[in-house]
Amino acid sequence: MENSIDLLQQRADVTILKNEALKEKRRLTAKQSTLGILKSSLAENKDEISGGLTAVNQQVTTMAAVVSSLPEGPSKEDFAIKLKKLEYRQFLLQNRAKTKGLVPVIQYEHDLTIIESTLAVIDDFIAALDARFAALPA
Repeated sequence: MENSIDLLQQRADVTILKNEALKEKRRLTAKQSTLGILKSSLAENKDEISGGLTAVNQQVTTMAAVVSSLPEGPSKEDFAIKLKKLEYRQFLLQNRAKTKGLVPVIQYEHDLTIIESTLAVIDDFIAALDARFAALPA
């Protein structure tokens, strides 16, 4: 890249490239900020979901044992309805775990790493443009 930058002969060309690089840097910095906030939010949700799912799984297991041990009748039907509600809650928490659990947190971390690497390359590019700009006659 250094050799290509050395081919620039006019300060206006250097300025155009630097402005584009700065615009991209601002865009990536904003995206980095947004992803950081989302990652923090997801990390908090992950713990909440995990704890809730563990509790619901235990409740479903207990309620299923109670329902299977009851004789036929109205109380068994009542407990069966409660079991269905718990199973539905379990289903919803499992879906939330897929969309707001550990996997999305890792994906956001990966995206942030890529953005940080790209920002470092852009900073190097801007530094090289600044050096070339200083080397060109006014």
